[in-house]
Amino acid sequence: MLVCSKSNLDTIVQVLECFHRASVLRLNMSKSSKVGGHMSRIQSWNETIEAMASRLSKWKMKTLSI
Repeated sequence: MLVCSKSNLDTIVQVLECFHRASVLRLNMSKSSKVGGHMSRIQSWNETIEAMASRLSKWKMKTLSI
């Protein structure tokens, strides 16, 4: 279960920074602030979390095979 807290937000920012270093892609925060809906609800994030986990899994498999 995802709990909203400053610590979790800091962790997400660190993960995104690591992603930036590894891929040279950077999150556009001004576009990200336009995420709609009720994003304060945990259920609203489930699809995003699943998509990110899937992408990270594929990226992990690709880098480990090298």
